[in-house]
Amino acid sequence: MNTISEHAEWQPISTAPRDGTKFLALMRGGNGDIEIAFHINDEYGGFRVDSYAPPRIKEDWMTHWMPLPKPPALGEKTNEVV
Repeated sequence: MNTISEHAEWQPISTAPRDGTKFLALMRGGNGDIEIAFHINDEYGGFRVDSYAPPRIKEDWMTHWMPLPKPPALGEKTNEVV
């Protein structure tokens, strides 16, 4: 299983998580498009990227993946980013 580290690097898409964990995906095509993707199943292409239609995409539409960064810490009372 892939683990999230603070110093994550781009990895080949073939090593992306297959447990539904969301990750950053570098899309094929040379434009440098980065999307949030996750694995849903292997029957219909396997992955989903919310901003794409059709919603299910195949692994070969992506070249690399990286874990999502940790969200910023929020203040306890104000919900402001600290």
